[in-house]
Amino acid sequence: MLDDGKFYLPVTLRATEVAQGRRAPLRRWTPIGPEQFVGMDERRPYTGDRSPFVKLDGAEARGVRQAGLVVRRRKTYRGRVVPADDPGAKVTVALAWGEKADERQTAVVKTPTN
Repeated sequence: MLDDGKFYLPVTLRATEVAQGRRAPLRRWTPIGPEQFVGMDERRPYTGDRSPFVKLDGAEARGVRQAGLVVRRRKTYRGRVVPADDPGAKVTVALAWGEKADERQTAVVKTPTN
C-alpha cells in the first residue's frame, strides 16, 4: 500500500516529521533525478490542494518514487498518472522490485495532444 497517495507531503529528499501514531516510519515520495525539477503545483492542482509536477527532460530520467512497497506474485496492481502541459512527451511508469532489467514492469503513458 502506498503511503501519502494523495501527496499531502512534498516530494523531497529532506526528512520531515513522521505522522503521529504510526508504528512504522512513513515511506516518503522522493524525486528521481535532480530535486529542483520535481515540486508541488498549488496553482493548478489536478486534485486537492496540490499535485506533484515533474519538469521533463529527454536526456535524463525524472519523476517520483516510493520505496519499501510489498509486491506480491500473481497480484494485479493499478495506478494512475495524469500527464499535462507537455504534448507528445514520452512518459513511462515502472514498478520495480529489483535492480535488474527483468525485475521491473514498465508501461508507456499516453500524453495529451493539446
